[in-house]
Amino acid sequence: MGLICVHYNLYKTDKDIPKYIKMHIDDGLELMNKELLDNPNLNGIDYLIDKIDSGLDQFLIYDAR
Repeated sequence: MGLICVHYNLYKTDKDIPKYIKMHIDDGLELMNKELLDNPNLNGIDYLIDKIDSGLDQFLIYDAR
């Protein structure tokens, strides 16, 4: 919840936080669905490993600064 508040510049008691969480999850699922439809040969495990690896690379690059 804290990351959602920071990302959307909300206070932790904002009544609309559940809407923002749903919106954020829906957007992510749509992006994942589009990627998987664009590449039908990609299986779920390979997709997740690729996303985790990509995220860790971005984290390590940011952390090195």
